[in-house]
Amino acid sequence: GEDQLDAQFDFPLYGSLRAALIDDSIELPALFSARADSDALYGDAVMSQFLGNHDVSRFVSDADAGDWADSEESACETGWVPTNPDIYDRLRLAWTFLLTQPGLPLIYYGDELGIPGYRDPSNRAPLWWFSSAIDGSETNLEDVSNGLYHPEEHGAVLQHLATLGDARANHSVFHLGSTIEWWQETDLYAFARTTGDSHLLVAFNRSNTDRTISNGLSYAELPTEGRWTDLLTGESFDATEDNLILSIPALESRVLLME
Repeated sequence: GEDQLDAQFDFPLYGSLRAALIDDSIELPALFSARADSDALYGDAVMSQFLGNHDVSRFVSDADAGDWADSEESACETGWVPTNPDIYDRLRLAWTFLLTQPGLPLIYYGDELGIPGYRDPSNRAPLWWFSSAIDGSETNLEDVSNGLYHPEEHGAVLQHLATLGDARANHSVFHLGSTIEWWQETDLYAFARTTGDSHLLVAFNRSNTDRTISNGLSYAELPTEGRWTDLLTGESFDATEDNLILSIPALESRVLLME
């Protein structure tokens, strides 16, 4: 109505996203069911899916919360930063989900790097605490990475999100068109989307084991022959005779495009 907002932050989807990728308390198919529930509930409203904001703990802090989380000291005051590389792998999975969905993805500053922050005020810490390269000028991704506590992990998150953001800006299939489930297991999920002559295939592997999928294409309204390119790695996979064999490393995603 005229006295109501046209859009809102999708908190239910936020909860499902964290449950699926932080503590595995729900299966991957349940995350996509939550996405479908949001679509059914909100209709044509342009909802914003998000990973975090100024009112919640940051993803990496939730994923590595220990005894310190209940102490009087905030994470930023103690200088605590997660070191488990799996946490940053899961953060990249979360970004793959958000940037390949309809709606308006929110990027809360610092989450593009994976900076910590368990509670206010540490979840609102200045970005420059974690990067010596933020000086008001044009930022070089490599410089930002070198200014962090764990350059390799933070840099990988930043590059991952930059690649997805660029792809989303240049390919409408990232956020338009109908979505069809292509594969589902507890820790493995893939969906397909088509818009015009562009075809997208996105796969998630939440497990600690490398996986391989062999599946048909025509039922998902995808071309039965052709080359799929993973925009995240540059690797290619050839479909033949209405079948695609796709390898997905542990705790990684594939974002495949065919045009």
